[in-house]
Amino acid sequence: MNGLQSSANLPRIQATRYDIELPVVNHVSAETSFTSLLTEIPEGLLAKAYEIVEEKLKEVSKYVSKWLQFQSLWDLGDTDVYKRLGDDLSEWQKILAELKKSRTTFDNEEKERSFGPIVVNYGQVQSKVGDKYDFWQKEILKNFTGKLGDSMGQFYTDIAKAKDDLESYAKESKITSVSLPLSKI
Repeated sequence: MNGLQSSANLPRIQATRYDIELPVVNHVSAETSFTSLLTEIPEGLLAKAYEIVEEKLKEVSKYVSKWLQFQSLWDLGDTDVYKRLGDDLSEWQKILAELKKSRTTFDNEEKERSFGPIVVNYGQVQSKVGDKYDFWQKEILKNFTGKLGDSMGQFYTDIAKAKDDLESYAKESKITSVSLPLSKI
């Protein structure tokens, strides 16, 4: 209410202060400010107006904070990401899925969002965030494919070694040959 009281103390326009004369119809006021108007507002109406404005500002703030979260894309270091993900391929897949899902927040044709009299124009930020997301998605995907390739190579090596071990075990064993009657062959 303090801001309202200071606004109520603003000076009223006085016709006598200007070169032209403005006709005043049946009301000549000696008041020089708007302080008397505060007594004419119905009780609770001003509080309700402030409440509505606060709700609208909270809604705008929540929406803007969603956009500000994308700031972390610029602050994020690639080594930190790769270190956190490590060699766990399921974590790499999760992060790629999250990137794809998060993209729907800003990947649209709209350039602004209106909250009544407040309009948030995010057109310039939208393209920059999209470019940064593309960069991160490509980098993470590239590193994921490298990790996946390494994992597949290691899997192949393990399987080939197991096959060789099994074959050498089978050759050394004396029970490897089974005689079947010719009718079963």
